[in-house]
Amino acid sequence: MFPYTAIEISPYGIVFLFILMFNAGLGMDWQKFRRSTGRTGQISIGLVLLFILFPLLQWLMAIFLVSDQQYVYGLVFASLCPVALVAPHFSRLQGADAEIAYLLVLSSMILCPIVVPSVMYLLFSSSLSINIVPLARYMFILTVLPMLLSYVVTRYMPRLCTRIA
Repeated sequence: MFPYTAIEISPYGIVFLFILMFNAGLGMDWQKFRRSTGRTGQISIGLVLLFILFPLLQWLMAIFLVSDQQYVYGLVFASLCPVALVAPHFSRLQGADAEIAYLLVLSSMILCPIVVPSVMYLLFSSSLSINIVPLARYMFILTVLPMLLSYVVTRYMPRLCTRIA
């Protein structure tokens, strides 16, 4: 039942995630965001943890604890997913650096189609094909578009921004 339910609510999930990303962008300090792009060390550490250390740790634990190779494959694949789209929203709610969270979301989404097949091949010696076109479309709809719209609203419609945020 679950996969069919997920398919039915999929359009609503995209709208919900779009709204969360848009809301996170409304609360973003765009000057700080611009300065945060220069903090490549922190972003690189986050990406190394996301794409190398955590999947490797899960792979090591799984090969000792799980007997079915398909489950091991699935666990590692799931750990290679990009940073959650809701990270900037919840980072801001918790008083953390939402700008770095946004940059981690963007950079992990961009690197995902390259890194995931490579890591899966290194760990399992099997190839993984990813259809780039739908992935790029969803990346644009769920990351770039809400970011651009929130920037426009923040910059050119400050009263609307205060009412929404």
